[in-house]
Amino acid sequence: MKNNLANKITYSRFGFGVLMLVAIYFHSLVLFTVFYVIALITDILDGFIARKQRTSSNFGKKLDILADNFILCCVIIGLYFFQKQTIMKFALYFIGIFVYYLIVQLISLIKTKKLIFMRTFVANFTAI
Repeated sequence: MKNNLANKITYSRFGFGVLMLVAIYFHSLVLFTVFYVIALITDILDGFIARKQRTSSNFGKKLDILADNFILCCVIIGLYFFQKQTIMKFALYFIGIFVYYLIVQLISLIKTKKLIFMRTFVANFTAI
């Protein structure tokens, strides 16, 4: 199940995140945006294919969340380099959310000996 088509698409999202970072290095907002849009499309596509082919798995769900968080980190880095004044305006909020996330993970590790893969973390972060 780890090498099904949906998971391969999810793995590709990590590659698009790296390409987003390369676009930042070369100061190309256009390429950054293109790779981000492709990453968004693969995010939709992998879930659709997993449900359609009935290949959903716990591994795939966790991998999808990790890929989502990686892309989110790439977007934040991109915002910093392309729109530094905007991200600095909201820096305390970003730091607060990140600290909150770390505290929740730490409490989970202490209580259950597991990390929480919070699917809503990305949605909450984006909304804020």
